[in-house]
Amino acid sequence: MTVVGDWTYTTDDVDVYVTDTSCDRTETRLVRQFCTFLGKADTYGVKPKRLTMNLAPATYRVFIANFGPTAAESGTLQISITRQP
Repeated sequence: MTVVGDWTYTTDDVDVYVTDTSCDRTETRLVRQFCTFLGKADTYGVKPKRLTMNLAPATYRVFIANFGPTAAESGTLQISITRQP
């Protein structure tokens, strides 16, 4: 699976996280505090964020979080799934 998050303002710190479905939090700080990440792209200053990982067939949650400094942000989240032979 490849996840790519891109956004408007280069000054914003936007991160991408992948968890299993046991992560039922919706607020970013709670996701970071209580959920186990199967993968994350959180390097500061990198735009867009790209995360590539091998996963077993299952259901997952993908989070994209804006840590600012701009409160209102827009962008895209692209998820690609490729089956390995």
